[in-house]
Amino acid sequence: MNQSNNSYFYEIQNRNDALWKRENAHQVLQIVRSLNQDHHQNKIYSINGQDELIQKPHYHLQNQYLISKNKHINLENLILKKTMREHYYGLELSTNYETLLLYGSKDIIDEWYGYIKIYTIQNDFRMNYDFIKLTGKGAHAKVYKIFSKRDNQVYAVKVFKKNNISNKLGLFKEIQILRQLQHKNVIKLNEVYENAKHLYLILDYLPGGELLQAISSAEVYSESVVQELIKNLLQALDYIHQNKILHRDIKPQNLLLRSQANITDLVIADFGLSDEYNIRGEYIFSRCGTIGYIAPEILRNEIYDYKVDVFSVGVIMFMLLTDSSPFGGKDTNEVIKSNLQCNIDFEQLKMAKISTHAYDFVTCLLEQNQNQRPTAYQALQHDWFYLPKMETLQYFSLSLKNIPLLNIKKRPELQNIIISQSPLWNNLCSKITLSDSSKSKNASECISILDDIQDQVQEEETQVDYKYKLRQGSIEENFEEMNDDDFYKYTKSPASLLQIYHLSIKGGRK
Repeated sequence: MNQSNNSYFYEIQNRNDALWKRENAHQVLQIVRSLNQDHHQNKIYSINGQDELIQKPHYHLQNQYLISKNKHINLENLILKKTMREHYYGLELSTNYETLLLYGSKDIIDEWYGYIKIYTIQNDFRMNYDFIKLTGKGAHAKVYKIFSKRDNQVYAVKVFKKNNISNKLGLFKEIQILRQLQHKNVIKLNEVYENAKHLYLILDYLPGGELLQAISSAEVYSESVVQELIKNLLQALDYIHQNKILHRDIKPQNLLLRSQANITDLVIADFGLSDEYNIRGEYIFSRCGTIGYIAPEILRNEIYDYKVDVFSVGVIMFMLLTDSSPFGGKDTNEVIKSNLQCNIDFEQLKMAKISTHAYDFVTCLLEQNQNQRPTAYQALQHDWFYLPKMETLQYFSLSLKNIPLLNIKKRPELQNIIISQSPLWNNLCSKITLSDSSKSKNASECISILDDIQDQVQEEETQVDYKYKLRQGSIEENFEEMNDDDFYKYTKSPASLLQIYHLSIKGGRK
């Protein structure tokens, strides 16, 4: 069965390779999941060349592989459908050119379907789910609460409009990473669907909402609560890092709670900027994250490792203990500079009357030098986690008024930078200028926003020109109609550039 070439996954190599492969690459992988046939159950069947059902008792599943005696199938992004043959239930697995049919009793096919569905692509979303309500909306996707007709459970679905996806490789990477992570404090991907216009990522529904919103609704909380919360976060990151993954966007918006009854039972969500660790620093996006939470080595365009996520944990812990951000500033440029230079007012921690171990731990996590910053595993060995409870009974409250991420409506100049969930500095546009004397440059020659700001930091006499500060909404209304001269007018300040780029990644000017 050939898949129509309008599939978002049509060009992926696994869809175009031979279905069965004889390499033994699967044998060296760490086994995260597996499913074997029980000798006492009915067997799995397949079809031979004479269209006859043949028992396949040696078929079994490991991670994303269906394994036979001396060959295997990589299930990732194959097309999955349910089928029937006489009284047998079945599964249909297809590349763009080949199909494998598996049959068996209802129980065994349901079990195999439950295993295989996380790795494959299905096309019958509306047959299996009903929308309940919209729960969130971003630049590239909408999130809905949905009801499963199969198991009567509630889930969340992240819906992407295919025409609005600016980077296929980034989304493929997010899906690939979510499939391999199985941890109680990491968001779980259950299925992926597509139709002609949309992609659907089925995720666990987490009714507790975002961490800071939930914790701020509590009148007070103790240092020991922060201790438990940070411990759970670091344990999840340690697991992610052991699987050679960097998250790169740890922030309050991406920490969700299973329920508001337990504010320490958090789940790391949104792996849109995550990637597999590369010792040479070669990533789909190298300089990415959210200003105010991002490690300074990323802003400085240095080679970095897993410790960038540990720095972000330090920012969150600082906020929980002080009710303020470690990086202050009257405008976006000051916030960027503070983050870049790692200018942190640790006096705020002393004023919070926290334990000495907590103070030492936060300063350890927020260490500017990544070589001296601990890994997630090392951080979990800190003395703070072994304090008697009586030493962590200082109580705090969180008003959120000093947390820019949740105060953006009151500070519109921070809106586009603080909550950005996309890379901020790669290939801004095909033509952009930063000075009156410079000429149009192509994307490969285009100076990045951050490099411009970093030059300002290094040259203290340089003053940022705010002559063309933007009125709220003034660009968005006429963005696609701007000519190069109009576009140049709004590039006088890095803050304006950030706003323009935020619009460009939403599908505007290329």
